[in-house]
Amino acid sequence: PSPERLTEMREQALQWVPDLAAMKMQHHWCGLFPEALDGVPYIGEHPHIGGLWVNVGLGQYGFAAGLGAVRLLVTQILGQSSELNATTFSLNR
Repeated sequence: PSPERLTEMREQALQWVPDLAAMKMQHHWCGLFPEALDGVPYIGEHPHIGGLWVNVGLGQYGFAAGLGAVRLLVTQILGQSSELNATTFSLNR
């Protein structure tokens, strides 16, 4: 990322984990974080390929929302109920 964006990211990370301030950055890299067009990730079984489970489209929120997305996916795979409405994240929307 650009130096400006790297500074923004570091400041945000320090808000979440203040102890990072005492650590020296060794190196950094940038990856691609695709986001669904409507901003809502796709989580669930593929409608045409049974046994293919999908958890994609979290974009920049993957770090913050990733664990919740995985939890929803696991409940679906195990056939359990979830506190989230799984249809919101359906691949058929």
